Amino acid sequence: MKRLFTLFCAAGLLLSLAACGRQAEEPASTLKPHVFSEETETMIDLLTEGQEAFYFYDYDVDESILSCRTAFWVYEDGAWVSKAQSAGNLRAQQGQFGFRLDKNGLYTGYEVQEDGHVTYRYEEALPIFEEGAMSGSAADLNEQEIVPGQEICLYVRLRAPEGADSLPISTESFRSYPCSAGYAVTVTFYDTPLSESE
Repeated sequence: MKRLFTLFCAAGLLLSLAACGRQAEEPASTLKPHVFSEETETMIDLLTEGQEAFYFYDYDVDESILSCRTAFWVYEDGAWVSKAQSAGNLRAQQGQFGFRLDKNGLYTGYEVQEDGHVTYRYEEALPIFEEGAMSGSAADLNEQEIVPGQEICLYVRLRAPEGADSLPISTESFRSYPCSAGYAVTVTFYDTPLSESE
């Protein structure tokens, strides 16, 4: 009887250690696409029909993540230039943000927290992607771990340089692709607070 009891105790200990190991592997801070209800999805599809892109994300961070910056980039004169951004200290460990790009060159960003939301815009003509030009876009739709200071590209659209036969594209290394035009949306979380002037 004692042996059987000891065996059960050992098995229970092993199971609890295995469970702890699995919990330790889960990232403390995550970013993932927001899941809307089916009815909301239908309404969003109607409202954003003909738009370039509309994406919304949820973040869930631990107490080490203190601030966040979203940025809209445009490729011009051979370099990626930040054209619009929103940055600030996080007021809660959970929140949402999103963005919309329309084909007329309007970028709109959204930040939603418990006490309200903020909207910001960039209103200049975006690069033109002619019908015949080779171009492509990619969006990050995977849940991922948030690493402080690491830029996450959420969306990118590129036009291939003249004479290119292909345009491989992903959000992971959008700056490394040769292109003649493009724009991208990124987010970066920080483990330090941002000052008023940033």
